[in-house]
Amino acid sequence: MAGRLQDKVALISGAASGIGQASARLFCAEGAKVVFIDYNRANGEKTAAKISGAGGEIRFVFGDVRKEEDLRRAVDTALTAYGRIDVLFNNVGVTTACKHNLMDMDVETDYSFVMDTNIKSYLYLTRMVIPQMLRNGGGSIINTASREAVSGQPRNTPYSMSKGAVVQFTKHIAAEYARDNIRCNAILPGATLTGMVTKGSPTEITYSRLLPLGRMAEASEQAAAALFFASDECPYCTGCCLVIDGAASNTDFLPKPPQ
Repeated sequence: MAGRLQDKVALISGAASGIGQASARLFCAEGAKVVFIDYNRANGEKTAAKISGAGGEIRFVFGDVRKEEDLRRAVDTALTAYGRIDVLFNNVGVTTACKHNLMDMDVETDYSFVMDTNIKSYLYLTRMVIPQMLRNGGGSIINTASREAVSGQPRNTPYSMSKGAVVQFTKHIAAEYARDNIRCNAILPGATLTGMVTKGSPTEITYSRLLPLGRMAEASEQAAAALFFASDECPYCTGCCLVIDGAASNTDFLPKPPQ
């Protein structure tokens, strides 16, 4: 099936690499016009050029998602170019995993950096996009949480907290705007090969040995779930938080983070 997002406009945060990049590529392949914001200028420009070269319609906005004015530029870019936003994919995410345990964590740096990126940016973008979705008669919002939102992991307190907040934020938006035809769902990825964990790295090898499927997920496999939520194939699906972790949640899988 092709054209699942034909003529839709999608705004994605954090698409210069990983799940966001795979989603931008897939969304464009399915007919969407994509605008994405990322702080990595080099990767962002390369991503846009590669997808555009393959026939996709995509625009890159360089910016810091922690800054409201930069997020506004991304929204304005989409509205100026295409006049609407049908899909918002709040995907950007950072972590301080493997650096600090709870007592050694610096609240003013580690906590604030992660929370501002992983949840505050979602709040800002959602607030900016919902008014025009209301004028448009509806839309789809997708948030990237994590299996750690429901499981937790040692030495990763800010990240787990932020992703737990994303889950609750998703459920709240879904309930508040259900009658306005605005759906809000979340993907909860497990161990996935992205810029944070690369193929062949010690972390990838360790995780793969422990995971039920014997491997980590590809970013494209997480993007496929985002595509489903973005499409019109699930009109009654809102408030869903989909764990995509290869059955890791069904086991005692909880590896010690690499030192």
